[in-house]
Amino acid sequence: MNNKTYGLKEVNVRLCLKEGNTLYSQNEICTPKDAVSIMKDVLIEMDQEIALVVNVDTKGKPINFSMVSMGDINRSLVSVRNVYKSAILSNATSIILFHNHPSGDTQPSIEDFNVTNRIVEAGKLLGISLLDHIIVGAFDGREYSFRTSNPDIFENRIRENVLESLLEDSEVEEEDEMEM
Repeated sequence: MNNKTYGLKEVNVRLCLKEGNTLYSQNEICTPKDAVSIMKDVLIEMDQEIALVVNVDTKGKPINFSMVSMGDINRSLVSVRNVYKSAILSNATSIILFHNHPSGDTQPSIEDFNVTNRIVEAGKLLGISLLDHIIVGAFDGREYSFRTSNPDIFENRIRENVLESLLEDSEVEEEDEMEM
């Protein structure tokens, strides 16, 4: 038998500002056009799909941005954990997710919808809302705003339906237990 003593180490995480691309706006983000104006120049030049997050403060002003994924010509794997990592470390109250389509076609894929739904739901749990998910097309910078085109994704309807379903299931289980 080994008598080694194991200790639990404290983790100290700090946000480190790093020289790199800067945001060109200190203005409040009120519309998808406002958001796109901040990141469009970065996104339209990429020849592979990337995902970026702009972290936003309580007044709607951008704090910083972080690249969360880099893929190939037509896809990029986006981890919810990576999306919210810089937001938590930046004390952001909300985020805007961007990704580009190097083809120039801004039509979202099924996976784009799935990622948006997962990030909205995770944000509700974390208390950091997703303001929008914007796809920027290469070359001309056309954009697709999920908030503008699909506002239902950002409302509480999905969450409320899940909670209602859970409550109904729990009431049925209680009734079943009482009948025994």
